[in-house]
Amino acid sequence: MISTFFFDMDGVLFDTETEVAQILKNDCADRFGYHFSDDLLNRCLGRSYNDCRKLYLDEFGEGFPFTEVWSYCAQRIREKADNGTLTQKPGVRPLLSMLQENKIPCILVTSNGSRQARFLLERSGLLPFFQEIIGGESVAEGKPAPDIYLKALERTGADPKKTIVIEDSVQGVSAALSAGLSVVMVPDRVKPDAEMQKACTACVSSLSDVLPALKEKGLWS
Repeated sequence: MISTFFFDMDGVLFDTETEVAQILKNDCADRFGYHFSDDLLNRCLGRSYNDCRKLYLDEFGEGFPFTEVWSYCAQRIREKADNGTLTQKPGVRPLLSMLQENKIPCILVTSNGSRQARFLLERSGLLPFFQEIIGGESVAEGKPAPDIYLKALERTGADPKKTIVIEDSVQGVSAALSAGLSVVMVPDRVKPDAEMQKACTACVSSLSDVLPALKEKGLWS
């Protein structure tokens, strides 16, 4: 049976992938004078700061003000969390509450920085559900490399055979699978192909479906 859950954050707990895309396409396009395509945004899903920086500089050239754009988006998301308008994904609180009631540890494993993640969790009232936050700054290689999930296993001592990862992005799923972990995918902006769906323990449409899918597999009572 499952003893630990690892959760990604962006696109899993919060609708931040969509909200950042809107900020980039509207505010940042006007503010910085660049067009941000869906293809570029989708290639950045689940990736670390350094990986995203490389993708943006490859797209726009070395003169692209990545640090300013990244900081502006992060600040806008913090403002949304601060004023209560950051959208939580459907089913997030009931799922976390059920795991808490069953005394199942929940660990946040995010490509985002741990300070930003803690701020968003705290302002959204979700911080008490998580025993630990492991941010992208803790590893050299971001998703889809397995490093951050290997770090999570090392830091928490979780049994990989009894751990379930909740991910939304192809990069995140690939990272978790490469670390030898089982994944329930809740796709956000990019849908997985048939091969990736098959590699996951389950692929569901919302967090409300996670425990029923695990129960169907005999992994949850």
